Amino acid sequence: MNEESNELDGLWGWLLLFTGWVVLKIIGIGFLIASSFLPLFRDGTWQALTRPDSPAYHPLWERVLLFELAGNIAIGAMAMVTLALLVVRSSYAPKSAIALLVGNVAVAAVSYFIAGQIPSLTDRGTDYESLAVLVRSTLAMLVWVPYFVMSKRVKATFTGSAFVAE
Repeated sequence: MNEESNELDGLWGWLLLFTGWVVLKIIGIGFLIASSFLPLFRDGTWQALTRPDSPAYHPLWERVLLFELAGNIAIGAMAMVTLALLVVRSSYAPKSAIALLVGNVAVAAVSYFIAGQIPSLTDRGTDYESLAVLVRSTLAMLVWVPYFVMSKRVKATFTGSAFVAE
């Protein structure tokens, strides 16, 4: 059993794939904030969407945009913590990974349902982008949560049993 545990110990196999997903998540959120949210506040779009006298105004715009920004920052922070825990092989890494996956779905679901209340988004089909994010997040959660709960590699890598001296 100890040989099998040593063989499975480390960020290899499916754990390496998950670690790559976390890295891409961090990069993607950084890019999203830099390319979408920062210009929103700089180019006058924020004022156009959130001022009642503007033709593009809807009462939910401010809430949606702030929620999406805060949600993405929170998911990005959770991803960075999870990555650090994975790299140092902390026993908290599986719990952090599960929290990241569940949080990702929660943010995507709330964002989808709130944004769906804004007619200009549903008219343009932007709704489908949010739905695609929700579906991808849900599928990732459905695949990875059971993996982190049942995987022998996860147990061998993060329980510390592989580090016990004989």
